[in-house]
Amino acid sequence: MKSIAKLILAIFFLLIPVGVFASTTNTITDQKFDETISDQTQTKYVTPTTIYITQITTTSSELQKNPSLWVKALYYYSITRLHFADIPYNYLIDSNGEIYEGRSGGVGANPELRDAQGSILIGYLSNDSVITNRASTSMYTLVDSLASTWGISNLSVSKFNIVQQEGQLSKLVPVELKGEFKQSVLDTFSQWKGYKSEKLAYKTKIEEVTYDTEVVIGSKLHVTVTVKNLNDFTWLTDKNPIYISVKDGADSKFAINGVWDSFSKPTHISDSAVKAGETATFEFDLLAQVAPGKAAESFEILKFNNQPFKDSAFDVKFNIVKGNKTLVEVSSSEYGFANIRSCQWYSCKILDTVDNGVVYILLSEENGWMQIQYTEDIKGWVFSRYMKKI
Repeated sequence: MKSIAKLILAIFFLLIPVGVFASTTNTITDQKFDETISDQTQTKYVTPTTIYITQITTTSSELQKNPSLWVKALYYYSITRLHFADIPYNYLIDSNGEIYEGRSGGVGANPELRDAQGSILIGYLSNDSVITNRASTSMYTLVDSLASTWGISNLSVSKFNIVQQEGQLSKLVPVELKGEFKQSVLDTFSQWKGYKSEKLAYKTKIEEVTYDTEVVIGSKLHVTVTVKNLNDFTWLTDKNPIYISVKDGADSKFAINGVWDSFSKPTHISDSAVKAGETATFEFDLLAQVAPGKAAESFEILKFNNQPFKDSAFDVKFNIVKGNKTLVEVSSSEYGFANIRSCQWYSCKILDTVDNGVVYILLSEENGWMQIQYTEDIKGWVFSRYMKKI
């Protein structure tokens, strides 16, 4: 009879929709941690790829009865006695299914694991190695939400050894875990498959765009863009950079070959973290190589897969002036383009192939060829037949 009862209970649990057992997430602010004792200066922000689950036990009957006090005790004990920079756990769950935020910085603030990068560490507060139904539901909901948001498919049930060295902050080392707790977690996630791609919606505000409004043809226009993170999560760029891109991915008339990331993307930021509410700065140059007059280019911010940030479009509008330069424009009615070569002959190396309408500064004319200022530091030659003075 007992085995039948257990089977009925298991089937009942599997049929319950996720979220029926309502859980509460207690934030760091709610818990009123004294954050002045933690050290955030060495926190590494890494895109999470693995979720670790571990069990936390205590010999204190008082803490067993009061999980919120248990979490606070863990926080202070981790920092003052175990010499961690912060509590190592990103989240903690008690046997009632209550969820508690742990270390500061949110997802991406990598736990202090010595050998594992890109991790989220969840601790289960209980001396009982079998997870309660409420805790199991909360754990599944939390893990599935984190995994679907960040594109995580790796789940590990582990225990952790503390490595302490004199004069250094402590680290955790995950080791294989066997036994009833591991099996209980595996039973909870028996049908879970994980996710392969993140589902984050990036939002930003263009704080400032600065540049000169006039540039001499053939010169560079320097642009500085400051953007603000309007999300409630940290922008992580270790795995996927954040790009400045020409709007709609079009090639730019002002791209600098060999300097821009591509003809549509002038620059990016990577290997850095932009926390919620913080700003990031992009800097790049446009090369004024079209006919004198009014010029403009529209840009936007991209994360990956050419998906723009919400409200991230901005324009750069400026005036190109001739100065005292003699100008020539690519104008080939025969081909619609011209080859720029390293010297004045057809056997010379082709530096670039450019379409009609591109304008260059004329430096000299020899034997039916024009020498032009191809880039700031490189001179090129074009057959005069395919150019016209303007």
